[in-house]
Amino acid sequence: MPIGRIGQEIIVNSTATGSQGDSSITALADGRFVATWRSLDGGDGDGSCIRARLYNGDGSAAGDDFIVNSTVANDQNLPSITALADGRFVATWESYDTIDDQGSCIRARIYNADGSPAGDDFIVNSTPEGYQFSPSITALADGRFAVTWESFDSGDGSGNCIRARIYNADGSATGDDFVVNSTPDEGQFDPSITALADGRFVVTWTSFDPGDGSGSCVRGRVHNADGSAAGNDFVVNSTAAGNQLDTSITALADGRFVATWQSADTGDGSGNCIRARIYNANGSASGGDFIVNSTAADNQFYPSITALADGRFVATWTSGDSGDGSGSCIRARLYNVDGSAAGDDFIVNSTATNEQSGSSVTALADGRFVVTWTSFEAGDGSGTCIRSQIFDPTVFIGTVGEDTWQGGNFADRIYGGASADTLSGLGGDDLINGDAGNDILNGSAGNDKLFGGEGNDTLDGGTGNDTMAGGGGNDIYIVSAVGDQTIEAAGQGTDTVRSYINWTLAANVERLELKGAGNLNGTGNALANTLVGNSGNNLLSGGAGNDYMVGGAGNDIFIVGAVGDSTIENVGGGTDTVRSYINWTLANNVERLELQGSSNLNGTGNSLNNTLVGNSGANSLNGGDGNDYIVGGAGNDTLTGGAGNDRLIGGTGSDILNGGTGNDTFDFDLASDSPAGPALRDSIVGGFSHGSDLIDLATIDANTLLAGNQAFSFIGSAAFSGVAGQLRYTNYNGTVIIDADVNGDSTADMQILVAGTNFMTGTDFIL
Repeated sequence: MPIGRIGQEIIVNSTATGSQGDSSITALADGRFVATWRSLDGGDGDGSCIRARLYNGDGSAAGDDFIVNSTVANDQNLPSITALADGRFVATWESYDTIDDQGSCIRARIYNADGSPAGDDFIVNSTPEGYQFSPSITALADGRFAVTWESFDSGDGSGNCIRARIYNADGSATGDDFVVNSTPDEGQFDPSITALADGRFVVTWTSFDPGDGSGSCVRGRVHNADGSAAGNDFVVNSTAAGNQLDTSITALADGRFVATWQSADTGDGSGNCIRARIYNANGSASGGDFIVNSTAADNQFYPSITALADGRFVATWTSGDSGDGSGSCIRARLYNVDGSAAGDDFIVNSTATNEQSGSSVTALADGRFVVTWTSFEAGDGSGTCIRSQIFDPTVFIGTVGEDTWQGGNFADRIYGGASADTLSGLGGDDLINGDAGNDILNGSAGNDKLFGGEGNDTLDGGTGNDTMAGGGGNDIYIVSAVGDQTIEAAGQGTDTVRSYINWTLAANVERLELKGAGNLNGTGNALANTLVGNSGNNLLSGGAGNDYMVGGAGNDIFIVGAVGDSTIENVGGGTDTVRSYINWTLANNVERLELQGSSNLNGTGNSLNNTLVGNSGANSLNGGDGNDYIVGGAGNDTLTGGAGNDRLIGGTGSDILNGGTGNDTFDFDLASDSPAGPALRDSIVGGFSHGSDLIDLATIDANTLLAGNQAFSFIGSAAFSGVAGQLRYTNYNGTVIIDADVNGDSTADMQILVAGTNFMTGTDFIL
């Protein structure tokens, strides 16, 4: 049973004598509901009567059934009932006591909310000639009500017509009855009526003039609140083949309406089907008609339809396929606001013995709905009875098969079964449990709770702050709100989060994939994680464990802290950075390395033009191939440019700078970067190539006695003369010491050792 049953199926009638049939049901404003039906026990031996019974919202009876009609002569048949906004209700029916012997008439009676009559019944039709049949009633938005019926008196001799009459809330008629149909040819039969939210109403009926000679069709007409027509009638069905008949109609909360009917064209030759079509409030169709029943075997007939409080609608009908060979059953199917089915149809009745036929359905204010029907299993041998079942569409219970279900705008509880189910919420704070199987769970709006159960599940919380637990299997979580939570236990498969926001993996989740194009951050946990960036500028931090991090098209940052970590970038995937707390060699297509913390770490570049930045420890930085930019930072660092035209910046500390091959630049930003003294100064080693290598001192203020940044004056190997800004060298058997005086005291304030040469020239410097 897909939709949750509320309580047990009940027998509505307390009167057991004779047969009971042709039920109609409506919900009351206070949460109760009332059912009415035709009973062969009129209590006076004069024929059938109309009975009714009030029920509380929990399905318990508010009392015994009672006879609705005060007119007892002859038969009373085919009731229809509606609830008024003030808590009262009105029943109408076909009566064979017309007073003037004209055949049959339409009668009605108003009841107070407590079930007491507000007066005697009265004749609805003002047209007395001929027979009046098959009434349908609806409450209007302003407290009035309207009744429609089939009349033998069309006024033009063309055959049956559809008539209607509007009544005030006190039961007085606003005027005479009027003909609804504008198409007069052939016969018009079996109307259904519903009120729209703006005060208008719509009538649909079976017409034997389809306009194309194909058989009967379903026609409809929209009327204004005063009863005037808002336009001519129109053919409801877009499927023309075969007969279309036995219509039922309901209004949706957004002003649209839905008509349903029995169609001889199933498209598969299986027998009659149930079709429906959604119309906009102005009477224009919002699409073609569609087959309601998913069960195609045998015939489907006698539909009933109602709109639910959350904007969805449910249709019920009699089906010749009960699935167990016991006879006909009652089936139902729930539809979403957009007209898509929330799931397959299901059997309403739990009583399987004998025939079940002729359903009526109404929606309760709390989102539930109630179905009544005629059952040939009365349980006491008396004949037929009226049975009823309450359903809660916010509860879905899956089958052993593969279920597809969408909830509504209430707080739904949706439970899958053993197979691969697709279960979705909508609005409201939903609880969705996939159970076994590889399930797809979607919370949509609201703060939802999703439980995958066993199997490889996909859990998408949607909007709202959602809690998702995958359970066993390799699960996928889709997150998009900062309040989302994912829950996994140890050993429950290899799980993935696909995130549209900054995300940190919870415990026991192995993989993170950033989605969309935003600049997002992704953080791992203590496991060996896989982190995958999107097309934005991502920051990926693996955390503890040996992590595998894949950047995307943006300028990505990788944070690494384990020797087993790895970073992956494609060619052209932005300008990417590794921030490392351990010794690190840049992988292919990663441009920048920044060592973190204060440990003595090593950093190595790749074949690209890399930037390598040390930390406060004693670093060994090797650029490798490419034109590299290497910054030692604090600490006694060793910088190696390798191949290419490299720039080496030692920073503070006693650094060793090796440009390698190529045209290299040794950059000193401050005099304090290489103070005087063997233990303090920087050393340029590996062979200084005059004419290609350069020492850049341009950012150093050569004369601290003057404001601004003064350039050095190179004086060769001459001694200082007490002039600030002088730069000189001394040759020590193939090693040069460069001295700089920035305050004019003839003492070196800065020294640089250059190995492998015995001279320097002014062209070796950027001053």
